[in-house]
Amino acid sequence: MTLGHYDRTSSVNALLTELNWESLADRWKTARLQIFHKIHYQHVAMTMPLRPKMYSAPTRTENAVAYDTQTSVCGYHLCTRFILKL
Repeated sequence: MTLGHYDRTSSVNALLTELNWESLADRWKTARLQIFHKIHYQHVAMTMPLRPKMYSAPTRTENAVAYDTQTSVCGYHLCTRFILKL
């Protein structure tokens, strides 16, 4: 709508490039990083669901404020509460 290209065959990537806009994936990544930063530095009334890793000194691959991510031990399709009847 911004450029007035209403053709079904118009390329979204070409339009984004022409407007010099970020892709939706990049905007989502930026938004996630911004909210993570706000939660970490307590700029919002929200708690961090992740546990911080406790290091006495920075390691070669981790820094002193690294977070431990929680992962599932099984696939989502195996750990469901709902049973599908066929």
